[in-house]
Amino acid sequence: MLSPRPESIDPTPLSAVSTAAGPVTELVADAVAGGVTVTGVTLSTFSVRPGDLYAGLPGANVHGASYAAKAIDSGAVAVLTDEAGRRIIEGLTAEGEQQPPMVVVPDPRAVLARVAATVYGTALPDGPGVRTYGITGTNGKTTTAYLLTSALRALGRTTGLIGTVETTIGEERATNPFLRAADADALARLHEAPPFPPPPFTKS
Repeated sequence: MLSPRPESIDPTPLSAVSTAAGPVTELVADAVAGGVTVTGVTLSTFSVRPGDLYAGLPGANVHGASYAAKAIDSGAVAVLTDEAGRRIIEGLTAEGEQQPPMVVVPDPRAVLARVAATVYGTALPDGPGVRTYGITGTNGKTTTAYLLTSALRALGRTTGLIGTVETTIGEERATNPFLRAADADALARLHEAPPFPPPPFTKS
């Protein structure tokens, strides 16, 4: 069974997560003093693992922060959210209970990719620099993704693919339990794929 994450990740201090999130960031619950570290990022309570940063993002109908308690119960150690999410978490925290550490930013969805890349070690220039191709459009995205994957493999590249049908890393594959496009946290997990060599044709 394909694991959608690297086998081992060096813990990232929550203070470094806050730095990656940008200058307009607030750490709540004195997380830095507590020495909180993060070993994963997810915005789904179904995929929370111990040590995760849970991203409670605003949604069309429900704010993801509403599920923060479930994420914490599943092992998440902190929450990335916005001011509205912070108020939701504060309102749902019973009197006498300790609030989870929170990284509060104006737009958590906008910083999620940078935060996840920092945690998974794929942020340039320090990370391996996995080359990523995004395919958009109304029809033919999946077909195009498989054609591109086949072409890259024919060139000797090791590829990873995240789509609505399946997720692959090299020769390993797993069906996608959620029929939707991948989010930034999932893309950052392509940590174990080796970096692509420089393109053969470059402009001077």
